[in-house]
Amino acid sequence: MGIDINSKDSNGRSLLHFAVNEQKKDKVISLLSSGADVFAVTAKGNTSLHIAASRGFSEIAKILLDHVKEHHSSKLDYFINAKTTATGSAALHAAANESTAKILLKYGAIYNPQNNIGQTPAELAKNLYVIYLLRLTDRVFKDAARCNSQLIREIGMLQMMGFSSMFFARNRDRQTLLEVAQEANNRILECVLSQMINSNQLVLQDSRIFLL
Repeated sequence: MGIDINSKDSNGRSLLHFAVNEQKKDKVISLLSSGADVFAVTAKGNTSLHIAASRGFSEIAKILLDHVKEHHSSKLDYFINAKTTATGSAALHAAANESTAKILLKYGAIYNPQNNIGQTPAELAKNLYVIYLLRLTDRVFKDAARCNSQLIREIGMLQMMGFSSMFFARNRDRQTLLEVAQEANNRILECVLSQMINSNQLVLQDSRIFLL
């Protein structure tokens, strides 16, 4: 008999969890293509995405997210924002570096989820670049809701500086920046964001996300 591809050890870790933890990109791809359960969680509720985020493996995080987006698109929001049973932490709480945090935001992660004791990723992050990214995202969302005219002039600069991922992030109400602008009747910002999102393609290059 062959090995059950979704078998788990005593801690609930699957072969996919181990492959992600060991940064074996080819193995991760092979397991996913062979039917590994991308939604499998450990005894503490960690998904493979939690592991990739905590290790700072942005390429593997993207592989996992692309797989879910392609094969389980209706569950992408659930997967990217899934919380552990132990602490109630989302993958973004565990993001070890800026590139991983940007990948999560780009795919629609909630930028300010709270864990079991009310802490957000910005409050838990140890990486200064992650802290800056998340605090900046929070400020931009609040400015959009307040119709701060200064934000209109800043959007282009945010794009040039590699912060375009925040345009696809969501708040705790699961609204994107565009939806926040629409709700606030911020027509100019809505127009600017719509043009950027509809006419540009996001790519990952090194540790920064650029619009081409």
